[in-house]
Amino acid sequence: EQLARNVSRILADRFDLAALSVVEGERPATVPSAYAAYLYGRGYLARPEDDGSVQAAVSSFERAVESDPEFVPARVGLAEALWRASAGGGDEAIAARAREVARDAVGKAPGSGLAHRVRGRLLLEAGETEAAEAELRQAFELDPADGETSRLLAGAQLGLGRPEEAEATLLEATRAAPDDWVTHRNLSRHLYQRGKIEESAVSIERAAALTPGNARYKSTLGALYFYLGQNEKAIDAYLESIAIEPNHRAFSNIATVYMAEDRFEEAATNLEASLALDDGDHRVWGNVLSVYERLPGREEELATALERAIELAEDQLAKTPDDAFVLSLVAGYYVKADRPDDGIRAAERALDLAPGDMNVLFHAADAFESLGDRPRSLETARRALEAGFPLKMMEDELKWQALVSTPEFREMVASLQIPE
Repeated sequence: EQLARNVSRILADRFDLAALSVVEGERPATVPSAYAAYLYGRGYLARPEDDGSVQAAVSSFERAVESDPEFVPARVGLAEALWRASAGGGDEAIAARAREVARDAVGKAPGSGLAHRVRGRLLLEAGETEAAEAELRQAFELDPADGETSRLLAGAQLGLGRPEEAEATLLEATRAAPDDWVTHRNLSRHLYQRGKIEESAVSIERAAALTPGNARYKSTLGALYFYLGQNEKAIDAYLESIAIEPNHRAFSNIATVYMAEDRFEEAATNLEASLALDDGDHRVWGNVLSVYERLPGREEELATALERAIELAEDQLAKTPDDAFVLSLVAGYYVKADRPDDGIRAAERALDLAPGDMNVLFHAADAFESLGDRPRSLETARRALEAGFPLKMMEDELKWQALVSTPEFREMVASLQIPE
């Protein structure tokens, strides 16, 4: 408390409070202690949630609101902190208060894009998608350059079954903020999910150019090049990612390219480098499985890899049981572990959760083929291709499966009029 008072005095002595936290449509802070408490609240929200920081944030924002009831950013912060305190809506009483505070913030500053955005997000997370879309639309009209607003609005539009409108929103955001990497990243993710791989690569190239020190975007760019069959460009992008910051994802992804080219020893070397950096990613252990299956003398290591892949995937599903992508991957692990019933259940659950996700469909098709269910594998592979999964990548990834060499598969590809 003494520190907060000291900060308040410094703010009052050194700054014009009318210039602090000025956002279009909001009245700035006029009471030094309110702004100091607001800063404390923001600091607590940025900390891990398991050390009492969320409740401390709630208390700080409450003090800010009490000191200056018209300072809208404090109300917005209080709404965010209360929502976290409700465990994402699990405690309905606290969640209801969070929504009420957000509504009050909008009422006090109807021209505040921030207030509309936060209220819209709370409505979206509460499952009130139509109301959320309307609120987020107002936020976007007030500030189309805000990357978080456009992301949330597009998510609401997708939830309402309007993917073209979501894409238009994200495109408009890139035009409103052409030098903001966030808007290009959001558009890239959306295009990827819709199977528009080339367009997605263009957007992530822009995001990577705007953030030359971002290793993850270089790695993402490599993955998109791989989807497009541009293997050398993919490897170059992964190597650039590693040069910026050695990371397990890039090493594992390079191994995926080498696997597609039957360069299994090189793939194994990169996977071992990946595990040396982080051995807690089930996807890396899944790649290890695919490589060690094709290298002689790796039987013991293969068994360990399978055990770790299942263990880590199940740990993740314990936290996020509705993660369709992880379910689709663990289905394949279960099949390899001679647990066919578990594999079928995981694949079917994944498809129920994400029936249009090209990656989920691809991995489910792989699992069904391994289970010997050719008709279901073929149908699921067809849906994956229709959703945008690249044919060449499917052929490369499934070349060890008989599916891609069957007349039925070739007839299916021909019926979809996919260029060979």
